[in-house]
Amino acid sequence: MGPSTETIEVAGERDDPSVRLFCTDSGGDGPPLLLLHGLAGHCGEWDALAARFTATHRVVAFDARGSGASTRRPGDVSRAAHVRDVLAVVDRFGLDAGQLTLVGQ
Repeated sequence: MGPSTETIEVAGERDDPSVRLFCTDSGGDGPPLLLLHGLAGHCGEWDALAARFTATHRVVAFDARGSGASTRRPGDVSRAAHVRDVLAVVDRFGLDAGQLTLVGQ
């Protein structure tokens, strides 16, 4: 069985509209692992690796704003906006920030 998927909404700041983030939750036991794709990528690039890590970790990935199945043309693409997105995903999936490992490419 593949990962479950969910689209979450992240509120924008000031006049910036909210964005939708497409997320995958591969499940798994153990400390959380959040996979962040590279520039112009999408979370599906992590599927094979995510499947391998579910034996030891809870694995979540998402399409960054402007990528994949997330909002394609967000108003705010700043570093701060991307950080807010990561924090929103951590919160939505109840990932323990004290044990969280971020993996990016």
